[in-house]
Amino acid sequence: MVTFTDGSTTKLPANVIKKTDADRADLKPGNPVKVNDPANLTAPEKGEVKESITKANPTAPIQSISVNHDGSATVTFNDGSTTTMPANVLKKTDADKYPLTAGNPVKVNDPANLTEAEKGAVKDAIKQANPTAPIQEHYGQ
Repeated sequence: MVTFTDGSTTKLPANVIKKTDADRADLKPGNPVKVNDPANLTAPEKGEVKESITKANPTAPIQSISVNHDGSATVTFNDGSTTTMPANVLKKTDADKYPLTAGNPVKVNDPANLTEAEKGAVKDAIKQANPTAPIQEHYGQ
């Protein structure tokens, strides 16, 4: 019922729509997922994205999650409504792809002050232990 300033009234049907699960959901993206190619996720990487979204939204009435090749995801709720989430992926670095091992121990005279020959021996041990890693010639202390 609407009342005008002169006191007259009229009936107006309510123009309301019940909110969907997608409208009510405040979805969190979850932790970023490290991937090889952010524009073309593999099936296991898509699974990690799905798991990250699921873990970040344990109480959301999610029916299913479909992850696209670019890492964005379509979330379908129990009432059939949907929403699209932007990608939350990071490109893997070589450090992510190649977990290094130290290699064979190198005996040195003073671990705090390596000679050039000892540094070379340490570099060789690291390279031998990690033959596929794209290691540059810079090594920290």
